[in-house]
Amino acid sequence: MADQERYEIQGKIGEGGLGSIYRAHDHQLNRTVAIKRINTDPNSDQEEAFQAILKESHALSALSSTNIVSIFDIDQDEDGPYVVMEYLEGETLESLVKRAPLVGDDFIAAAEQALEGLIAAHERKLIHRDIKPSNLMFTWLPSGRFQLKLLDFGLAKFAAEPAVQTMAHGNSLMGSIYFMAPEQFSRQPLDGRTDLYSLGCVLYYSLTGTNPFEGDNAAEVMAGHIQGIYPPLDEIRPDLNPALLRWLDQLMAREPDDRFADAQSALDALEGIPSV
Repeated sequence: MADQERYEIQGKIGEGGLGSIYRAHDHQLNRTVAIKRINTDPNSDQEEAFQAILKESHALSALSSTNIVSIFDIDQDEDGPYVVMEYLEGETLESLVKRAPLVGDDFIAAAEQALEGLIAAHERKLIHRDIKPSNLMFTWLPSGRFQLKLLDFGLAKFAAEPAVQTMAHGNSLMGSIYFMAPEQFSRQPLDGRTDLYSLGCVLYYSLTGTNPFEGDNAAEVMAGHIQGIYPPLDEIRPDLNPALLRWLDQLMAREPDDRFADAQSALDALEGIPSV
């Protein structure tokens, strides 16, 4: 890794579709950081790929949002590009929900904070493209309240796409496919409403512990998104305010024009809705 004297790798802490992530110590600033290796397409121009990631990361590093993980640095070496970012001590939404779905008040707080992050990024024309439970990290403040941060913002478009066999091999489905918007399958232009749809699917998962669209293979999951039919929330969580569930249904509307116009509109609509 370039700049080895500055960053001392202390161990691998995760791996996903974008690449591997490591805990490291930044000797220059004397702090713990996370370093993510981006698995770019080996058939692409690597220097061009790096410049594209550099441009996107610079835009992201300029964001001032407590709900998006901070980017500190980006570089490349013989193994390709890597991003140095804020190290978080916490737990992903995926891990939390495996124990139990969110209660109403925590659901609203998580939704509000995720939308705050989207508002900040979308104002700079940055689209996440890969919102999923493992990309929502919860850290706990001294007060005992949680703070939610969105991870991997804007980096998904630079990662090498998985092989068709990987996506279609039963239990080896790429995790993102359960939360992708219909327009992502048809290669239509994406905008902030794409992130709203994915967030809606993630929030559905947070309330139910299941994905809104299931299937034995990638084609069946894609078909579910395109058809837009999922188990009704009011049957799974009758304890929650029907207005709150209708709000979530609008986030998950199949057609972009039927969703909220933007993250700010979604947040405005959520405010004032009680959980029960």
